[in-house]
Amino acid sequence: MTEVTERLKQAAADRVDALRDTICDLNQQLYDNPEIAFQETRAAAWLTDLLDRDGFTVERKVADLDTAFRATFRDSSREGATVAFLAEYDALPKLGHACCHNMIGMGSVGAAMALRPLHEGRTPEDKVFLEENPGEVSTYSIPKKAASVDSGFSFLREMLAEILEEQGITTRIASEDTSIDFRDLTPEKARELISEDGYFGVEQTADRIVQFAISISGKDPSRLEEIKAGIDKGFQMASKALGGTLPDICMKTYDAIMDKLNAWAEGSDESASRTDNHGESTDTE
Repeated sequence: MTEVTERLKQAAADRVDALRDTICDLNQQLYDNPEIAFQETRAAAWLTDLLDRDGFTVERKVADLDTAFRATFRDSSREGATVAFLAEYDALPKLGHACCHNMIGMGSVGAAMALRPLHEGRTPEDKVFLEENPGEVSTYSIPKKAASVDSGFSFLREMLAEILEEQGITTRIASEDTSIDFRDLTPEKARELISEDGYFGVEQTADRIVQFAISISGKDPSRLEEIKAGIDKGFQMASKALGGTLPDICMKTYDAIMDKLNAWAEGSDESASRTDNHGESTDTE
């Protein structure tokens, strides 16, 4: 490590120490006042006010999102390297800051503020850049410009891929006659997949869920209500994760699942009844 690097590192550390109370106090304030995705009006105001006072140029309502902002400190007469920080500050519904976005948001703001004096004293051609990311819980770190109408499909596609990857699930699905990578989806392919006969259409999706449920139940129709309760719970969890309402295609799939399960149980009962009757007839003979 060079002498200059060591000096800059120490200067940044000293700046963090000087900002300690400010960082900790606002971190606690964010924690005590959780706001869900895209409704973080107080959090955005507190953070932008702080950055304003520290000498940053703050742009509010970035990408037409009320609670998004960008804060920059630079010498506009020259171009150079950019040090960028991404902050998150939205909370989870009913759980508050269970994902610690209060710490992530304030940590990024504090880091940007710690570097600003170093920029002033050493390289005026460089800049410190902070971009806030409202609604990370809902958008999974998709850049806010992707939320525009023109790129709505790309936004949703990337959101789905991020959701899968954050859960350790591959974005690629392969079956006997279908191979899908969500990152390569086009609008046309997506419409085909959710069409009436599509892989993610109501019938095929319901069939896969029913087949799986029947399999793990040991193909025991006496467990029908237990199977239904498990599926109910899954749909309720999905609904909660999406703000309390599922798309129509999901509810149609739910109805199809229940119909198919009832048909399976009735068919099993009829089969058992025929077997019993056949046994009685044989005994009589």
